[in-house]
Amino acid sequence: MTETNLHRALPADFCPIESLERFQAYGCVRRYQKGSFIAWPGEHSHQIIYVLSGRLVVGRLLAAGEEHLIYHAGRHCIVGRMFDVRDDDSYFVRALEDSRCCFFSREQLTEIFQQDMEMAFDIIKNYYSKVSYYMNQLTEIRIYPPPQRLIRMLRDLFREKGCLEDGAVLPIQLTQQDITAITGIHYVSVSRILKNLKEAGILTKTRSRLVLHDAARLNSLALSEK
Repeated sequence: MTETNLHRALPADFCPIESLERFQAYGCVRRYQKGSFIAWPGEHSHQIIYVLSGRLVVGRLLAAGEEHLIYHAGRHCIVGRMFDVRDDDSYFVRALEDSRCCFFSREQLTEIFQQDMEMAFDIIKNYYSKVSYYMNQLTEIRIYPPPQRLIRMLRDLFREKGCLEDGAVLPIQLTQQDITAITGIHYVSVSRILKNLKEAGILTKTRSRLVLHDAARLNSLALSEK
């Protein structure tokens, strides 16, 4: 999944921290080829990984060998589990593109904070934005059935861009596999829901864009009771 702009409805690029790039000399910079692992399942480095260039995927390896998307991280984003609160040997970080990353330890971040106290608040904001997103996702799963959950996600994509109106076109590469990973809705169900929206003249999804034909009906379905 690639999107050039941040959408709060998608798990990507939580509160990038541009100013941290100025302190890369304090950390350890490494390069990774596309597809290579930066953090393996079962590895606990207790460092923050800062993306200087490229794009990473953070996920979990399921028992069946499948990968479950947690979120994506592009330039100026941070990933990692410096503050582990429980053991989780399924967590991994992999390069989606050729990437350059800087690793910061707790001691190195302490030195940085002494020079720039605002950096500590930026990192807290980054973690808080991730927690807020996933708390909202859990709420959506508990309250709404799969079709409505997907419709709400699509509605929010247009609403966040201020284009929840008939004829609106949202240029975004979002595959059905991406939607399955984000929402937890089975691939077959995702395909059926999108087909129903298209046949009803409400919304069309192509490889590289979403086209909204009937904003009022999409919003009505998003708000409807079970």
